[in-house]
Amino acid sequence: MNIRPARSTDADALAYLTNLSSEGLSECIWEHLAKGDETPLHAGARLISKGDGIFSYHNTAVQEHNHEVLALISGRHLLDTNLPVMLDEYLPFIRSLIKLEAKVRGSWNITALAVHPEYTRRGLATQLLESAERLSKTLEIRQLSIAVASENPEACRLVENFGFEPVARETFVRFGSLKHNGDWLMMVKSI
Repeated sequence: MNIRPARSTDADALAYLTNLSSEGLSECIWEHLAKGDETPLHAGARLISKGDGIFSYHNTAVQEHNHEVLALISGRHLLDTNLPVMLDEYLPFIRSLIKLEAKVRGSWNITALAVHPEYTRRGLATQLLESAERLSKTLEIRQLSIAVASENPEACRLVENFGFEPVARETFVRFGSLKHNGDWLMMVKSI
C-alpha cells in the first residue's frame, strides 16, 4: 500500500469516501449542487474532479493498493483568505463547522479522513494522519485540526489516540437524512 496525491480520475472513489467521512453531510451539500438527473455522489465526483474547492482532488492524498483507492485524507491551511465571512450564505448545517474553523485559523485542517469499510482497523487512517503531520511540518504549520461528530466515538478515539484534543464545540444542526443530534468537536494537535 502506498500514499500518493489524488488524481481527477479518482473522483468517484473520492466522492464515496468523502461522503463516508462526513457521515452523509457531503451528500446533502451535493444534492443542492446536482445538475439534471445527477445523483448527489455523481455531483460530488464532478465537483471533486474539477480541481477547485475544499474537497478538490488537489487537496487530497489517497492510500491505494493494486490501483484501488482504499482511504483518503483531505485538508487545507486555514487562512483568513479562505474562511467565509458571511455565514448567512451557507446552509444551516454547515454554519457550525465554519464557526469551528474560524477558531483554529492558521492550522492545517483535515476536512476529510476515511477508510473504505472493508479495510478498516489496518492502520490506514493513522498512516494518513502521519502523512498530514509530515506535510504540516514541511509547511511550517504547527497545528493540525479536525472536526469530528461527538456521536462518533470511533473517530473521536482515533484522533485522541493520535494526540488531538478538543478545543471547541458547536451544536450539530439536523438536516435531511443526517443522523446526528450531538455536537461537532474541533480537535487540535500541536506539532
